[in-house]
Amino acid sequence: DDEDSWTQQQVLKHRHGPAYTSVISGDGSVVVVAYKGVVVLYSTDTWQVKAEVPQSINRVDQIFLSGYYLLTSAKDLISVWDLTSVSLCWEVSASVSYILPLPDKTFLAFVSRKSVTDAFLFGVKSAAPLAVHKFVCPGVVEGACLVGEREGGGENVVMLNSEHELYSLSHTSPPL
Repeated sequence: DDEDSWTQQQVLKHRHGPAYTSVISGDGSVVVVAYKGVVVLYSTDTWQVKAEVPQSINRVDQIFLSGYYLLTSAKDLISVWDLTSVSLCWEVSASVSYILPLPDKTFLAFVSRKSVTDAFLFGVKSAAPLAVHKFVCPGVVEGACLVGEREGGGENVVMLNSEHELYSLSHTSPPL
């Protein structure tokens, strides 16, 4: 038989119940899974638990890896963890609707206030935003993606809001 096929090799169950979200590291060596009250890191070589990161909230909505840092977000909280020591680096309370990791190891947190959304640019080492973009779109950002280089340099972030409208936020780095 010359057809491609997939074979199940591993089933993971965890004592904390169902998984809410997951992500795999850029090099494929770690799978990160968010369960109720805990985020678990598994080695893809052995499928053994590498670390368990306790969460102060029951449900984590989004998780991302940035080098040795783990970013978790829920509706009202952003947390960044140092995975070398499995310790909390910082947390900030905000009405987060969506998080977008960026290639330079920063991330945009879309924060809703009243009927508009602001975008906060964070690095992993500090809870102080690197930049704040006010009123990036009306409504709540429900999804976003990074669109590669545009003419003239820079990148665009395309956002989908709760009104099913697409908005674009452009970024241009200053010349070196």
